[in-house]
Amino acid sequence: MAKRIFSIVVALLVSMAIIMGFEQLGGLLFKTPAIDPKDNKTISDMMQHMPIAAFLWLLLGYAVSSFLGGLIATFISGRKQSQPAMIVGAFLLVGGIMNFIMIPYHPIWVMITAVLLFIPCAWLGYLVAKKKKETAA
Repeated sequence: MAKRIFSIVVALLVSMAIIMGFEQLGGLLFKTPAIDPKDNKTISDMMQHMPIAAFLWLLLGYAVSSFLGGLIATFISGRKQSQPAMIVGAFLLVGGIMNFIMIPYHPIWVMITAVLLFIPCAWLGYLVAKKKKETAA
C-alpha cells in the first residue's frame, strides 16, 4: 500500500513539474508577456490574443504529463493494476478543471480537449509500462 501511495505522489510531482515546464517554455516560445495574476482584464486580453499554437502546446503538455504520470506510477508501484495510473490521471483532471475555474478565459475547445485528455493519456502510460514489464519478465 505504501509503495502505491509513493508511486502516485512521485508521478503527480513529476506530472506537475512537466506541466509547469511546458507552461514556462510556452511563455518563451509564444512570447507571452509577464502579467499580474490578479488582473483579470489583462489575463482575459492575453488569452484572447494567444495563437492557437500556444493552446495546442498547452494541451501537448497536459497529454505528456498525464502519459508520463501513468507510466511512472505503474513502474514504481510494480503492479499490473491500473489504479495508480488512473488515480494520477484523475488528480490531473481535477487540477485541470480547477485551473479552468480559476482562469476562466481559456477557449471552450481547449477546456473540452484537456478534460478528455487526462484519463486516456494516463491509461496509455499504464499500458506502455505494463507492456514493458511483461516483455522484461
